[in-house]
Amino acid sequence: MTENCSSKVILWIVKMFMKSTTRRKVLCSIFGIFCLSFSFLFNVDFIVQGNDEITENNERGFLYVLKQGSVIITGYEGVGGDLDIPWSLGGAEVVEISENAFRGNEDITSINLPNSIQRIGRAAFSGCTKLLKFRLSSQIEKIPEDLFNGCIKLTSILIPERVTEIGRNAFAGCINLIYIYFGGTEKLTHIGPAAFLDTPWFEKQKDEFVIVGNGVLIKYNGKDKKVKLPWNSYYIADAFENHSEIEEIVLAEWTKGILENAFRGCTALKSVQFGNWITEIGPHAFENCVSLENITLPVNIRTIGSYAFAGCQNLSGIESLDNLSTIEPGTFMNCRSLENIVLSDKLTSIGENAFSNCISLKFVKYGEKVNRIGKDAFSGCTKLISIQMSESLAEIGEGAFQNSGIQAISLPIGIEKIQKNVFKGCNSLKEVRLNNINVVIDDTAFEQTDPVLIIPDNLDRTEKERHLAGFDFQSFSPFDELRIPAVQFAQKNQLKYQFQPIQTNYYHFLRYSNTNSYAIIFSNLVDKTELIVPSRINGFPVSIIGEAAFQNFSALQSLVISDTITTIGNWAFSYCTGLKNIIIGKSVVSIGADAFHGDTMIEKIYIPPTVRQIGSDAFKDCPNLIITGESGSEAETYSFVNGIHFEIESLHIL
Repeated sequence: MTENCSSKVILWIVKMFMKSTTRRKVLCSIFGIFCLSFSFLFNVDFIVQGNDEITENNERGFLYVLKQGSVIITGYEGVGGDLDIPWSLGGAEVVEISENAFRGNEDITSINLPNSIQRIGRAAFSGCTKLLKFRLSSQIEKIPEDLFNGCIKLTSILIPERVTEIGRNAFAGCINLIYIYFGGTEKLTHIGPAAFLDTPWFEKQKDEFVIVGNGVLIKYNGKDKKVKLPWNSYYIADAFENHSEIEEIVLAEWTKGILENAFRGCTALKSVQFGNWITEIGPHAFENCVSLENITLPVNIRTIGSYAFAGCQNLSGIESLDNLSTIEPGTFMNCRSLENIVLSDKLTSIGENAFSNCISLKFVKYGEKVNRIGKDAFSGCTKLISIQMSESLAEIGEGAFQNSGIQAISLPIGIEKIQKNVFKGCNSLKEVRLNNINVVIDDTAFEQTDPVLIIPDNLDRTEKERHLAGFDFQSFSPFDELRIPAVQFAQKNQLKYQFQPIQTNYYHFLRYSNTNSYAIIFSNLVDKTELIVPSRINGFPVSIIGEAAFQNFSALQSLVISDTITTIGNWAFSYCTGLKNIIIGKSVVSIGADAFHGDTMIEKIYIPPTVRQIGSDAFKDCPNLIITGESGSEAETYSFVNGIHFEIESLHIL
């Protein structure tokens, strides 16, 4: 043992020494001397491990590695014939055989596994063309896919009683496998597609329903259009795959699981009656059941596998998805008649291609726990015009809404990056609201679209948030918006953009792109009798009074429009029926159409010479109005054209 340990330690020291810096080489040497001394003095076997596995070893032709003190056999280079795999190598217990470990060996005729082995990797013995006999370890719980695929001389096998699952193609191509013993396999509940393909044992099973293990239905030999499953068919393997004659299936009341490929390719299947105990539907279970129109699932369903209903072109509705936490990849892909889908409030993830090419899909509802939408999840959903994003959403995969009918969308603050092609080809997309000021957008995200990006206003942040985002409030300049990633993206890709409103207790302000002045777009001061329009927000000027911003403020009597205002929008103060006194600031250039329409109490208003445009009906239905202003001004021209009394008056100073 000491000699074996010493050689391992020396090997480890040499390798570490070659890879290390000078300082680490010194430490490595000291540690190595300590290990060797301790080993010789006390006959202790050190196992030197990294984070995972050490270098591959070879003993008696068995290639293996040590992991957490146990042996994993990775290959075999010994002689053929009858092979007893040892229960220990290098002084450690053999617990696992890795995938492909004996694959393609053409010399071994029989293999006996020790009961220490607990796990076997996929295809570990596939293609062993001279293998006649094989004894599995009693500790094995899973026979993986392709384990004996192509072992053409294997004649018999005993399935240990601990086995719960047999993977796809596990015994496929074993053309001389006549006997398979399932004695005591009450734990066996899952058998993958084509597990016994082309075996004589499988071919000679002639019962109408062939059931093995703990009620796993693996073969159907009937020809009926309506099939009622026997009471003891608890799990349905690929027994009905490509049975194109079946139109109706009645599952047993006690059926618990529909496994992979169970009804795949049943092109005439129109109706499925489920029992109340089903909890899982496996991958591809109903794929390409093109006649299936509507399904109501039992409430106990917890899992639906990938591509389970893919290609069900006439499936228009599916109900009772209340307990799903995940929609797996491709689950409803190419369900071209599916119109509405209501998903569980427990849902956290929508997988890639989950609803891709569902060309009739109009409505999708899910809860607030969804944090991920996978690649191409809703691509090609041409009738899906809107979808509500949960606040928990943190990831949207590449092409998730590519070529869909989305018209407007609001992305949650947790989205830090908009991936490739996410909205590519969304020709109807008009508005994208971003709620993360630092979101990074891939150059292809909006390819072949022309939306307006609604970007968070960096001033609508706490001072700490602005600092973290790289904005210094005190030194803010008109060019700082160019530092916002979304603005950079919009300008680079020639997209239109604008900023989201800032909301205060009394007003909503909106900043337009390429300017640091604001518009008032809403106010809730409807009961105010006197109002001075604010001139600044967060230290920046307010220059526009937006359309209908103060419409129907009937209590308002006195109004002062500050000197920062340049534009009074359409209908801005219309139907303010109590308004009598107005002072217009000296910077106003434009008064919009119907701006003071219906303000019946106004008697006199001074319009400064800075005003160059007055819209139609700006003072309509103001019966007692007298406009004052300078001679030759726009105010005088407007008064003359609209039959309003005008008086010449010198410039008022606000």
